[in-house]
Amino acid sequence: LYFKSGLLFRKRDSIELIKVLDKLISIHPDKPYYYGAKGNYLLWMGKIKESQDLIVKAFEMYESYLKKDDKDFNLHFEYINLLIVAGDTSKARSHLNALKKGQWSQDQKETIALYERDFDKYNIDKYNIYVERLKMFWKGNISLQELELMPQDNISF
Repeated sequence: LYFKSGLLFRKRDSIELIKVLDKLISIHPDKPYYYGAKGNYLLWMGKIKESQDLIVKAFEMYESYLKKDDKDFNLHFEYINLLIVAGDTSKARSHLNALKKGQWSQDQKETIALYERDFDKYNIDKYNIYVERLKMFWKGNISLQELELMPQDNISF
């Protein structure tokens, strides 16, 4: 279903995409990623209130889980990515800096360093342009190819 959601995004099938995300949420109600993903898609579709409720729920879940288990490396990065997508880059940066102080494997330390390098390139103005292009894509004003052709070298998700 997760991969199906990606295909539905590419096809601009928002109705089916939301159905798949609802199904993923019903199967995995403990996974904040799906609430955040649905919230972001609804935001890009202009459904602000509904999207905000889901994004807040995702943040609350991430923060609760990370308080209980701060060793879940992937969960940390899902949380950081949601912070970035929500526009809270200072909190994302703070969380990334805190991660650097943890006891991680060498591979995990390398991942943190790579992410930090990309984060240093991150530019909120470029991200805002990308979000506007996503909205244009959803409205049918630009193609997927035009969306993907946007220079990504200064954007980190």
